[in-house]
Amino acid sequence: MVVGVCPVLFQSVSVVLQRFNLGYDPVRQAVSSLVFGPFGWVQTIMFYLTGVSLIALAITFYLNIRPRFVVGFLVLGLLGAAFITIGINRAAAPGTEATLSSTIHVGSSIFIAAAFPIACLLLGPILRTRGHVFLRWYTIVAGITSLLFSSLLFFFIGGAVLVFHLSFLGLFERIMLWNGQIWVELVCVQLLMDRYRTGRNTIGVAVRSINN
Repeated sequence: MVVGVCPVLFQSVSVVLQRFNLGYDPVRQAVSSLVFGPFGWVQTIMFYLTGVSLIALAITFYLNIRPRFVVGFLVLGLLGAAFITIGINRAAAPGTEATLSSTIHVGSSIFIAAAFPIACLLLGPILRTRGHVFLRWYTIVAGITSLLFSSLLFFFIGGAVLVFHLSFLGLFERIMLWNGQIWVELVCVQLLMDRYRTGRNTIGVAVRSINN
């Protein structure tokens, strides 16, 4: 599944672009700041690709599992739309004032941080009914982890910036990205396994029909 390649590609591109951005600090600066480097357009493409991949994953997930409760898949699709919005609207460049576009960028980032835990907690029960025990528990753990780091980012880290002028935005953002992207990889693996089992069962039924 092509969707499964996107998280690896996203992280690889981000690491490579850091080498070209002199003075870039991955601990303090957000991934979005990579768009201001000499190859920033590549990072923008990664935001678009991630958004399209999440929308495709939501649709594929829904078509394969077909639950009655579809809100979790809707939230997952909205996460994809938020990544596309981030690609369209750049963050404010260092040393410049906020614009409408940068405000939309920040709002979309906050939405992603808040919506991913919600998507995980909504999808967990659906996965349980389909017998995906490990993926169900990992989905819940990923959601709680994302919620924890989002809370730390907005409260503890925000306070540290104001009081001590310290910023760990980049570090926390990368942890949350890894958390979400590992989940995407596991979902893709599960969908591939389901398709493989379905194919084997179909072949088995066909062989038994021929033999009979």
